[in-house]
Amino acid sequence: MSDTDTNSLLAGVTAEIETLHGRFEEWFAGRVERDDAWFDREIAHRFAHEMLLVYPGGARVSRDDLATAVKNAYGCSPEFRIQIRNVTVRPLHSERYALAIYEEWQRNAANSKPPDNGRTSSVVFEILERTPLELRWLHIHETWVPADVMAADDFAF
Repeated sequence: MSDTDTNSLLAGVTAEIETLHGRFEEWFAGRVERDDAWFDREIAHRFAHEMLLVYPGGARVSRDDLATAVKNAYGCSPEFRIQIRNVTVRPLHSERYALAIYEEWQRNAANSKPPDNGRTSSVVFEILERTPLELRWLHIHETWVPADVMAADDFAF
């Protein structure tokens, strides 16, 4: 893959990660109307049907279980904020998949302990189209950022 292709993929993957997490922020904070069509279009459709999420504590959830949990958490965290940091794309030597690693920092997360936290996430994307880039979230694995790193962050975002 050329440097141009790698940079284009990084930009598209970063935009997808930031867009989805922005939608989570809006949904959990209740800043959008509670609407099934919006939820399906803006959140649920991004996940492959066989998607698996591994939470930082090790629990595994399917796409359907994740979608149900997120849908049911509408408005649960009115002051919820997410910041995405340090996105990288790792080579997989495949035109069909991309591996990304990023940090997800959360502030005022009502359903997380602690509510101000950071996690490093690895995600395998299925590349459905290259131009324009269309991705599906296939596998996500989250790990807590070390406690001393979280404690040193001011969560001022």
